[in-house]
Amino acid sequence: MNRNNVFLVGFMGSGKTAVYNEIAPLVNAGNFDLDKEIIKHYGSIDTIFEKEGESHFRLLEQKEFTSIPDENCLVALGGGSIESDIIFDKIISSSNAFYLMDNIENLWERIKDSDRPLVRRGKDEVIKIFNKRESLYEKILNKIDMSKTTINEASEIVIESTWLKDARI
Repeated sequence: MNRNNVFLVGFMGSGKTAVYNEIAPLVNAGNFDLDKEIIKHYGSIDTIFEKEGESHFRLLEQKEFTSIPDENCLVALGGGSIESDIIFDKIISSSNAFYLMDNIENLWERIKDSDRPLVRRGKDEVIKIFNKRESLYEKILNKIDMSKTTINEASEIVIESTWLKDARI
């Protein structure tokens, strides 16, 4: 079984970070939450969006992504990461990429009270962003329907479907 990176992909509120946080302590693997890496190296995502704009944030996201080793890692991507051609090409060719999918109403319920920069634009704008990204997400090989799956169940699916099952601590 290949030990190429395992990617968690999905829209804001899909459960990427929750699934990542569930899996990371259970396995012997490198762990990268792309948003946390950006915060660690560049500061608050809100501040980056406010001072530099979304396009600058996406460049930082791409830079952090390309610094991740190609093997033996669990990677939680940001919701918009998929819009980068470099990131998209890497995950679309991976048999270890998982799209944590859900409908926009469920996603909105989870994120509406958050202080995320894109959420502040309002529900209509979030729906537009979701619709723009959905066709990209749908190209990912493995899909987990988070409207019917708990975080724990999704974590087990990811572990049991990849080399992570042999890397349990």
